[in-house]
Amino acid sequence: ALRSSEYHTVLHSAVAENIPMPTHADHGSLVTIDLMLSDPSEFSGGNFETLEPDGTLLTHTFERGDALILLAHKWHSVSALTAGRRNILVSEIWEGLPRRCPQRCDQPWLPCTCRMEALYTSRNPNPAIICELCEQTDAERLLENGRAYWRGATEREAA
Repeated sequence: ALRSSEYHTVLHSAVAENIPMPTHADHGSLVTIDLMLSDPSEFSGGNFETLEPDGTLLTHTFERGDALILLAHKWHSVSALTAGRRNILVSEIWEGLPRRCPQRCDQPWLPCTCRMEALYTSRNPNPAIICELCEQTDAERLLENGRAYWRGATEREAA
């Protein structure tokens, strides 16, 4: 089932440090799929690399529309972007239930709770989505969380 699907945009900055994505594995997933959305002529750097058994990093090149499919436990990284903009869609498949979380879910079988944790960071809460745990919409849950936060803040100030 689909664990997560994320649209990644990396934009080179002449002012800020362009940090590479460190070597990591997508633990908990079975397969990772990277779909290149940018033409390679639109950016420099940002190379997809896998850590090989001999300790070397192998660079994989792919064109717009190409997909790299790898076992999720394979160690991989992305080098720093040196120019341009790199757009990619990263999806992960796992054995757990299908998810619609706004972030990578870590709960394969029980009701997903990470959606509620992400509400404060979401710019557009979806009023049509109902939480599996509390049966409230995003807007209702956000309102309740906001009230609880301000109630707690008021109590802390009064103490």
